[in-house]
Amino acid sequence: MNFGFWSLEFAWNLVLGIYLEFGALFMLILFAQIILIISLLGIAMILLRKIPVLVQLPEINNLSTKKRVFTLKKFRSISIGKLLQKVLEGLKILALKIKREISGWFQKSHLDTVKANFIQQNWKAKMRRNNLDENYWAKLKKVNKSSRHKLK
Repeated sequence: MNFGFWSLEFAWNLVLGIYLEFGALFMLILFAQIILIISLLGIAMILLRKIPVLVQLPEINNLSTKKRVFTLKKFRSISIGKLLQKVLEGLKILALKIKREISGWFQKSHLDTVKANFIQQNWKAKMRRNNLDENYWAKLKKVNKSSRHKLK
């Protein structure tokens, strides 16, 4: 499609040239800025069209302001003590949840330690039953190394 100077091919070449010249991050920032500018222009156009209509609306009657005052009085009726008590209860619940989570971590690490100790003790007992000392694997490696040298 050809729209005079702005053709689809021209737009694609422009985008590709910017990408090759400046990189992908620059392209993302550029597109975000373009979208932001278009959005702000759209909001400004909507506001400019609606301001005359908003000016012609009648003023708000007194009943709605009285309702607002009444709702503000509702919030004032809540005492600071009750509000503080609710906040402290929420913090207590949060602290208990954190404590439970941390104790779960400690129990898990303790179980891992117990398992590791059990495996190590089991291995040592098996070595003793088979009349093998703890340096069995080190001695076996030395024997293997020395046998390799003899073969060469």
